[in-house]
Amino acid sequence: MAKTSAAEICRRAKTARSSDAIEELLARAGGLAPSVTFDAFSPVVAAAARSRSEDAAQRALPILEGLTKRADERWVPFLISVAGGKRAGDPLVGDWCIKALGTIGDPRAAEPLSELLRAGRVESFDAIEALGELGDPVAVPAILGAVSDNPSTYAVSIVRRALSRLPGPETLALIEARLAKPCSRKLKDCLKAALEEVAKARPRQAKSQKAPKARAGRPPDKAREQLLATNDWGVMEKVVAATMERGPKFAFEAFGPLWNEAAGDEDSTHEKHAHVVQRGLEHGADKRWVNLLLADLGKNESRVVDAVDALGRLGDRKVVPTLRRMLGDECFEYASPGIMRALGSIGDPSAVPAVLDALEDQHYLAYEKNGYGTEALLAFGDVARAPIAKRLAKPCEKKLESCLRRVMKQLDG
Repeated sequence: MAKTSAAEICRRAKTARSSDAIEELLARAGGLAPSVTFDAFSPVVAAAARSRSEDAAQRALPILEGLTKRADERWVPFLISVAGGKRAGDPLVGDWCIKALGTIGDPRAAEPLSELLRAGRVESFDAIEALGELGDPVAVPAILGAVSDNPSTYAVSIVRRALSRLPGPETLALIEARLAKPCSRKLKDCLKAALEEVAKARPRQAKSQKAPKARAGRPPDKAREQLLATNDWGVMEKVVAATMERGPKFAFEAFGPLWNEAAGDEDSTHEKHAHVVQRGLEHGADKRWVNLLLADLGKNESRVVDAVDALGRLGDRKVVPTLRRMLGDECFEYASPGIMRALGSIGDPSAVPAVLDALEDQHYLAYEKNGYGTEALLAFGDVARAPIAKRLAKPCEKKLESCLRRVMKQLDG
């Protein structure tokens, strides 16, 4: 299959008119960074949630079914907002969003999804199954509260399976407390069976969730070997987190070489490991990462998107001139949402006018209430007030004006 650029994927996703066309684009986007998939396809899902067209819902289905644990972290709040929001479109879109949250498995979704279940704003069976897959015991009260006093056989099986995936003393205590209250024989039998399964699952699951430790004295190359020994995304993230705890210098010496090893083949296993390391970089990391990531800005689109995201996390102001130039360059239009977010995270006031200029050129980035433009400008905080006020004093496109006034209101509040 011929390779398609990130910019081309985003353009074609906007005009795709069938689920087959979306599936073809998803296949072409498979080798690109997860952020590209979100940028290109989340608008398709949002449109399906608003539309009464069955075709729109069918275009969203392959997107939601194709999400995995590697999905861009922005999918979690997006899917929560679609699942719990008021929808004029096919209700199945919301149900598919809930199932996708369970597949992604990000624990951040547990609490907001539990709130939606308590409020009765989501389909209970799908939500209970997803909460079980998320594995956070914070969901137990919501699951227990959603079970009727006379549950069907199907409901009993779903509740038992979900609770068995949420082992721990808190879960056992909550089930026992519910059993102590008056309830039907059918519900009591369901809860007793769940209690037994939770008690059996606790030791096994606690062991499987134990994070690998970066032992004292472990050389950096050993930490790198530990990372390269697995292709499981969850395990890789734990290895990276444990190594980062050893300190900035140790982490760079362990993982810095991955960049050179991955540079020759963007489809290699090393490319995946480098992506996990990039997501683990934060403010305070070794300064040598900055030069390494800046070198990535001249490579393939996937590496550019990842590098921009990491530079935002590192927060070093010396990269601001480079990111500002990229934001005004048509060659990097595909990466402009990430560049805006990175500049907002760094917070240098000199970058605010560049973000405003980019929004004038690319109005679609400001259309949504929580779009990239809003997100970036809010990240700057108070330093964005004066440039925004200056821009509002001039005539500008209506939706952009609405975005800027919304930002000012949020900054005031």
